[in-house]
Amino acid sequence: MSHWFHRNCLKATGPLDTKHLTSVLTSQKANQIINELKQKRAQLISKMGDLSADPRSTAVIEEYMPLIRGFAQSAAGAPSPLQKILKFRWTQSLGTKKPEVQSDAVFEIANVCANIGLWYMKRAAKIAATNNYSEADAKEVHTCLRTAAGVFEYALDKVTPHLDSTSLEDWHDCTVGVLTAYKLECTAEAQEVTMARAIELKHKPDLISALAHETRCVIIASLSLYLYLSHTNSFSIFLSHSLILNSQ
Repeated sequence: MSHWFHRNCLKATGPLDTKHLTSVLTSQKANQIINELKQKRAQLISKMGDLSADPRSTAVIEEYMPLIRGFAQSAAGAPSPLQKILKFRWTQSLGTKKPEVQSDAVFEIANVCANIGLWYMKRAAKIAATNNYSEADAKEVHTCLRTAAGVFEYALDKVTPHLDSTSLEDWHDCTVGVLTAYKLECTAEAQEVTMARAIELKHKPDLISALAHETRCVIIASLSLYLYLSHTNSFSIFLSHSLILNSQ
């Protein structure tokens, strides 16, 4: 199981700067919302570096996301007038470490989603690398990878359509290509866990063969996207070891 791992780094970000809002925060409630946003964001970012923590039981995710969504979308569902008042900085998991900076709450949501997906992937890798790998561990790895795929799918379907992508490069984490590649990778690696379990339980060869073929197709689709991004941009890309092994 040691080949289930994700070598690309988690995304980094800086603290939220709200000094420029001093003149417009004219009520106690407004100050309270901004202070809570900064506090919950800082707590979430610090938690993301802890691979022993289970994202599903990290309450600050559910506490921060509704707050930042309020800056992206109004109660009526239209873009919020607050969408552009805060500046966010995020590095990319592929390529350069230079942060992309945008004054856009949707940009923040997309990057947080991408980082949560990477967090699940790295947690799966950490569990898979344990010496005494058990059936319960396999189930947890599978759950983490499927959840990560779901997070990337959510970002693709619900967030990126509202994102101004004109300043983003093809290899930026919030683009359709990268999010799709990550989603496919997670889906394929989750299926690898299922396939390993099927072999262990001595299921019918035709069932295992069909699952292996389907998994290979997903792996190739993901690998093709990664290679396209790598070949069309001047940066080094770290490919998942399992993607390389299983595409051959």
